[in-house]
Amino acid sequence: MRPGCRAGWVGVCSWVLRVHLITWALDLPWPRSFSASLLVAGGLVYLMILPGPTADRARAMVFRLIPEARGSGLWGPSTRRKLVMRLVGAEGMRQLAGGDTLLVITALALDDGRITHFVSGPSPGDTFRQRVERGLGRVVEVERPMEMVDAAVASSAIPLLFEPVRIRGHDYVDAGQFSNQPLAAALAAEADAVVVVLLVPPAALGPRSPGEDLVSLGSRLVEIANWRSLQIELAALPKGWTEGALGRRDGRCWWRRPPRCRAGSWASIQCWPSR
Repeated sequence: MRPGCRAGWVGVCSWVLRVHLITWALDLPWPRSFSASLLVAGGLVYLMILPGPTADRARAMVFRLIPEARGSGLWGPSTRRKLVMRLVGAEGMRQLAGGDTLLVITALALDDGRITHFVSGPSPGDTFRQRVERGLGRVVEVERPMEMVDAAVASSAIPLLFEPVRIRGHDYVDAGQFSNQPLAAALAAEADAVVVVLLVPPAALGPRSPGEDLVSLGSRLVEIANWRSLQIELAALPKGWTEGALGRRDGRCWWRRPPRCRAGSWASIQCWPSR
C-alpha cells in the first residue's frame, strides 16, 4: 500500500479511537463494542500492510499464534486428531470399527450439503439408509478405525475456525447449525431411547436486556438456532414416545420402551433393556 493510503488508514483509525475514548469518558450513547472491534480489526489490517523489519517480526509473531492458517480455517485437524486418539486409547481404537455397538457420527458435506452419518459396528440395514436419505442425508459405513477418528474430527470442525476434513474425496465440517441433535438418526436406527446431553445448556430464552452487545446477540441467535433445531426434531417423534428429565439441567431423554429404573436418574442410559 502506498504511503498516502497508509496515512489515510491511520487517520480513519485515529478518528474512531477519539470518538471511542470521548464517548466512553463522557458516558455518551455510542456502540462502543462495535468501535472497539473496528479498532482491533483496523490495527490488524494496518499490521498486515506495514512495511519494514519491525512489521515483519510482528506479522511472524501473529502467524505463530495461528500456525495452521491456510485460507479455509485458522486451525487444521492434526491436534484434534491426536487428542481423539489419546482419549480413545489403543483398546478403544480397535473397537471403533467392527465393534458390537452401532456408532454414528454426523458431519456436513460441503460439496452437496448432505448431513452425512458415518457408521461403524453392526450394519444399520437398508431401512436405516432409506430413512436417512429421505431426510437429505447420506450413510457412510466405516471399516477402518482411523476413518472413524477423522469423522469425529470433522464433526467438531466449526466452520471458519477449523479447516474442513477430507474423507473419501469429500470435505466435511461440523453439522451443528443444521443438525445439532440428530435425533433422526437414532429414530432411523429404531432406538429404544434417546439421551441428549447438552455440553453448554441453553439459558432460558426471554426478553433481551437493553445493554446486550454484539457478542450477546450472536450467542442468543446460536441458542435460538439450536433450540429450533431440537424442537423440529422432537416434532417428528413417533407416537408413543415419552419425555423425561435426567435429573440434571444438562440432559433430557425420550423413550418408547419403559425403563427399568425410575425416571429422572442420571444413570438412565443403563436402564433400558438390551435388544
